[in-house]
Amino acid sequence: MFDMSEPLNVKDPADIFEFTYGDKVYRMWLPVKNETLQLIITHNRTFYELDLLERLKSILFSVSPSPLGAVILDVGANIGNHTVFFAKEIGLPVFAFEPVPLVYDILQENIDLNGIRDRVTAFKAGVGAVSGAATIMLSSPQNLGGTTLRMAEEYTDDAMPIVTLDEMVGDKRVALLKIDVEGMEFDVLRGAYRLLSTQAPVLCIESRDLRHFAQVSSVLRPLGYVPVSILGEVPTAIFVSIDKSKDALEQISYELAAGHIKEFQEVMRLKSIRRRLEREVKEMRAAVASSK
Repeated sequence: MFDMSEPLNVKDPADIFEFTYGDKVYRMWLPVKNETLQLIITHNRTFYELDLLERLKSILFSVSPSPLGAVILDVGANIGNHTVFFAKEIGLPVFAFEPVPLVYDILQENIDLNGIRDRVTAFKAGVGAVSGAATIMLSSPQNLGGTTLRMAEEYTDDAMPIVTLDEMVGDKRVALLKIDVEGMEFDVLRGAYRLLSTQAPVLCIESRDLRHFAQVSSVLRPLGYVPVSILGEVPTAIFVSIDKSKDALEQISYELAAGHIKEFQEVMRLKSIRRRLEREVKEMRAAVASSK
């Protein structure tokens, strides 16, 4: 067992996992054995929640204005799975927020391993409704992303800084805001009210149950946001402003139609193989029978 509040200082080269996506080779430092996210990456040999990431990329480039020149905010960056995809596959600058020291160290290493230091700014901080400090409350070696924070009355040696997105973004244009903070999504949104009401970026928010989804919706619905897709290992909703929803839904509809056609083609291919094999077996049986 290790202390999640302490940095991880020893790097074993054997813990660096390599995979190919598209025409690029990716390298991820995965040092915590039996941790859920890292196990999924090694098992699938690709990005965690790839279906969600690809849908986000598709939506970003189907809505207006163009995301070019904007930034992506990754709140709850964990070890950098989404951050790396955002920086290399979408190609936009990323602000990544991760408060847990051990997880933050892994995030930093994965930024360097994939050559995206010039596109990613990482903050060892949590994000909330108000700025301040918080202590780490819950941790599990099997789920590094399962850590929760509790606001503290004052800064202490073991406290993590908490910032708001409105104060961090300033005058930067934001194309996408991804939030995965173990039930604190509501607080993050409250601290981003100016950003949401003036820029209306695409949102990607983990919604693990109806209570969390209702909390998130209570902030977003009055601002004109609608959910257009739910994907991911844990239910994660993609929201767009109602002004952009037509373009997003049109893109999703075409993708779904293409997916269904692809599935149909695969079924037909398998049926063709089955018919050929059945014919060959029949011919072999006939040949055996005639030779007797």
